[in-house]
Amino acid sequence: MTTNLVTLYPDEALYAALDVFDQTEHDVLPVVCRGRDRAWLGMLSRGQVASTLRSAMERVGRTVAREHAGLKALQTDMRVEQLLLTMPAEDVKIQRLFVPIDAVGKTLRECGFRGRYNADVIAIEEPDGSIQCPPPIDTALKTEQRLLAVVHRTIEEVS
Repeated sequence: MTTNLVTLYPDEALYAALDVFDQTEHDVLPVVCRGRDRAWLGMLSRGQVASTLRSAMERVGRTVAREHAGLKALQTDMRVEQLLLTMPAEDVKIQRLFVPIDAVGKTLRECGFRGRYNADVIAIEEPDGSIQCPPPIDTALKTEQRLLAVVHRTIEEVS
């Protein structure tokens, strides 16, 4: 028997229990009530603590990943809004467009957006939410991209 028995209390944080395991190098420790009688409640193992903390960290990681995805989408939308605010509203309209099917695989230079669509592409939004502004004019367009374009109004639309 030992006179210097190391114990844990049920209200201690798991990190505190982990510290006790590290200091004592025990693999299992008794859990006792606080107070004079220190009644035995059970045993806690180093593996149980590690497993519980690992599970908690995985849950935190999943939550952070979900929040990060939401924040990234919000950040992208804010960038787009800032870009749209820089454009005059009287004679032009900014639109987020799908890449036209006849433009897929072609570069912006090859497509001639102004002549064919009465629009100037000012940015390309990638599937991951990143925005290339100014857009690369010699890189082939892909179906999963979105184009931010200044769509010029026709004379009929203005009057």
